[in-house]
Amino acid sequence: MGKRLLLAFVGALILFGLFLEDSAVSQDKPKAAVQPVAVEKLIPFLKDLQGWKAEGPAEGQTMRSGQGSYTLVFRSYEQGDKGLEVTLIDGAGVPQAYEDYEDLKAEVEAKGPNPAKSVTVGGFPGVELFEKESETATLMVLVKERFLLILDLDGATPKDDLKPLANQLDLKGLAALAGK
Repeated sequence: MGKRLLLAFVGALILFGLFLEDSAVSQDKPKAAVQPVAVEKLIPFLKDLQGWKAEGPAEGQTMRSGQGSYTLVFRSYEQGDKGLEVTLIDGAGVPQAYEDYEDLKAEVEAKGPNPAKSVTVGGFPGVELFEKESETATLMVLVKERFLLILDLDGATPKDDLKPLANQLDLKGLAALAGK
């Protein structure tokens, strides 16, 4: 009789453990995909940047994947020999839209010639990387776990800092658009 009671107790513990594991996994899952913000609403966020000449108006499109839809807008700028590409993504909870950010974030702990660094821009988390060999710098800022702002600079030097450029954009307006 004691053996049956012990087996029942162990069985109950296993079931309870599976329940807890399932609950923990569900908390780690990305947020459910939502409807992305329309291209027309995101384009105004890519305004003229002080000291840079825009190479034309911002453009964008809505991308569709098996995971859902997300919006991508971009604009190119130049300053002498330097070129700047600014991209804004409304990932709308679609994990695929955030892959580059997650990959770069994973490089923060890496040791090597071009380690990525964690930064904060306008109160939002970001990651920056400077690659001396290719003279490129990248800054990615995640706004309210929804909007991903990417600045890619060609012709970069170690003195170039993309954070002030990102701060020229309306990050708080993006946060308001994200809600919560």
